[in-house]
Amino acid sequence: MRKIRTYILLTFIISMNLPAFSGNKKVTSVPFELAGSYVVLKTTINDSSPLSMILDTGVKSTIINELMEDDLLSLNKNNTDSTLIQGLGNNRGIKAYRSYKNEMKIGNITFTNKAVVLLPDNIFNFTNYTGKKINGILGSDVLRDYVVEINYTKSRVYFYESETFVPPAKYSSITTSYANNKLYVNADYTGNDSISRSVKMLVDTGAELGSWLFDSSISSLPEKKVYGYIGEGLSGEIMGYYARSVSLCLGPYCISNPIVTFPDTTYTKGLEQEIPRAGTLGNQTLKRFNCIIDFKKPAFYVKPNFMYNNKFRYNVAGIEVLREMPHFYITRVYKVWKNSPAEAQGVKQGDLLLEVNGMKTFQMNVSEIRDIFETGRRFPLHIVIQRNDEVIDLDLNMNSKI
Repeated sequence: MRKIRTYILLTFIISMNLPAFSGNKKVTSVPFELAGSYVVLKTTINDSSPLSMILDTGVKSTIINELMEDDLLSLNKNNTDSTLIQGLGNNRGIKAYRSYKNEMKIGNITFTNKAVVLLPDNIFNFTNYTGKKINGILGSDVLRDYVVEINYTKSRVYFYESETFVPPAKYSSITTSYANNKLYVNADYTGNDSISRSVKMLVDTGAELGSWLFDSSISSLPEKKVYGYIGEGLSGEIMGYYARSVSLCLGPYCISNPIVTFPDTTYTKGLEQEIPRAGTLGNQTLKRFNCIIDFKKPAFYVKPNFMYNNKFRYNVAGIEVLREMPHFYITRVYKVWKNSPAEAQGVKQGDLLLEVNGMKTFQMNVSEIRDIFETGRRFPLHIVIQRNDEVIDLDLNMNSKI
């Protein structure tokens, strides 16, 4: 009798530790690398060498942005055309080459009949910006036939059969809609006026930010705000305001004091009318949850992970840097925010960044440098730059303005 009881107890304990959705049919599981907040997967296209691609639910088709000397890529040349690609930014757009009916492979899954867009210029600078090799963007069309889990805890992406998928008990379902080949969720935003608003937001795993909202989705911008660089769109750079809000809620989970960006309307002209949304949920918010995406239903499920309570930050120093190829140990100033501590001390675009906080930059990765620039402090931050043949020591006031 004791042996039977022990067996039953052990069986119960084991079952308690199995994943809540272990009965779902897993098609493949692939590891990913987190480059900044980007989820980077290995992908092959036709007979290509393995390519490092950002998983981007905000873009429909796969885009090749940059190829290195050792990269091999062969696209289907029998079904091609040219296209004008436009997106956020204030440029007119980019003429690109588009190839149809390509075969793509991720893990054990082979996708057929996929379009691939090849950009003529490296407009995103992903590799230089992150200091890690990135060839382009993996569009959402590879996600539509499966339920996809992005598990930040395990750094893996899981693909499940959609027909038999049962949502796990510990995940919360968020109100979801599907339009224009993209997934939208309803979130609750509370600004500094303490008014809660329901806002429809694009789920965009390719956005390196927390979240952004159109100005018209709130009554007025917060009084404390910082104007700066938000990122690069398909049509050029995007500038706007950074400000803290009271909360941003996804279902039952409310994040306190998030930093929300408000793009300058110069860079989003016409977009608000064309797409039914109030803004975008980016990776600095999404990575706080393990997420499950189902384009077919549509459905979106989340569960907080170990990053849920991390504080939101912004570039207090006002310095954007790039790593130069092929010498990734060279760190150069890419942009200087207006009215920032860096501009006040005379830092200029093109300067070489030699030291940050007493550490040589060639011994640091880009994420470590940005972590320091994004951390407010009461004491000045010491940096060393080189301009032409002159080496300059500077102290930056790192008091956060928001």
